[in-house]
Amino acid sequence: MKICIWITKIFDLGGTKRVVSLLANELVKEHEVTIMTYEDRFREDRTMYHLSEDINVDFIDNSQFVNKHHTPAFCARYLVCLLYTSDAADDKA
Repeated sequence: MKICIWITKIFDLGGTKRVVSLLANELVKEHEVTIMTYEDRFREDRTMYHLSEDINVDFIDNSQFVNKHHTPAFCARYLVCLLYTSDAADDKA
């Protein structure tokens, strides 16, 4: 199954980031996991919470969308994330 986790920042200190890392590390053992984040690509540091190399990280350009969660672009990305994780996505793969 394809699983998409959407978080504003993953490569930073914080309880949510740690929990997402633990969850993703467990899920990737049996599923395809992608983390979508608004962070800049140069901030990638998988060692902080031992994020598995098997987890895909999709960096979304944050220059226009940070703290604007109800923009049309946010809604479009949300729908793409839902589609990505749906059973229909598995049928096409």
